[in-house]
Amino acid sequence: MQLYYEIFASDRYVRVSPLYNIITVFDSVSYSRNDYDILSAPQRNHIGLVLESQGHKRLTGNSFQNIKSGQFLKFVTTRNLGVSPLYALEEVYNHDDIFIVTPGTYFLFLLMKHDKFQDKEILRELMLFISVHPVNLQQLLDLSRHDSFFSFFKSEFSRLKDHQEKAIAENLKDKRSLGSIF
Repeated sequence: MQLYYEIFASDRYVRVSPLYNIITVFDSVSYSRNDYDILSAPQRNHIGLVLESQGHKRLTGNSFQNIKSGQFLKFVTTRNLGVSPLYALEEVYNHDDIFIVTPGTYFLFLLMKHDKFQDKEILRELMLFISVHPVNLQQLLDLSRHDSFFSFFKSEFSRLKDHQEKAIAENLKDKRSLGSIF
C-alpha cells in the first residue's frame, strides 16, 4: 500500500486507508443523491487517470493492474439499490487486491471491523475518516438496520454526526465534488 500512499499523498480527493487495502474517493459534503453505493463517473475518472499515469493498466471498467507489480485494484459496485454497499465489499474482499470504494462503504466496513475486534485504532480511523470524507450518516444508519454493529452505530450516531458537521464547517465547507463546475 506504500506505493498508493505516495501516489495519492497530495490528492485532495483520494484517501488510502492506513489499516486496510482500501482506497476511497471524496464525494461531496451534500447528500442530495444516493452517494453510498457506487462511485460517480467523475470519481472513477479521477482515480483512473491518476492510476494510468502511474504505471497501471485498465483491465476492465472495474479493474486496474499495476504493470510492474501485478497488483490488482478493483472498483466495488453493488448489484442492488437500497441495500448496504458493505455486502458487495464483503463478497469480494481479500488481502491480495486493493479495493476502491465509496466513502459510505468504507465507513460501514470500519463499523463492521470495530464491532468484530473492538479495536480503538479502528475507532480512531473512523473518526479521522469522516473528518476528511464525510458520509450520509442517516442513510447509512438506515441501511445497516440488520447488521451486527447497528446498536453501536445508533448509540454513537449523535457523536459521529457532531464530529462530521464540525469537520465540514471548519475544513470542508468550500470543497467541491469531482466534476462540479460551480
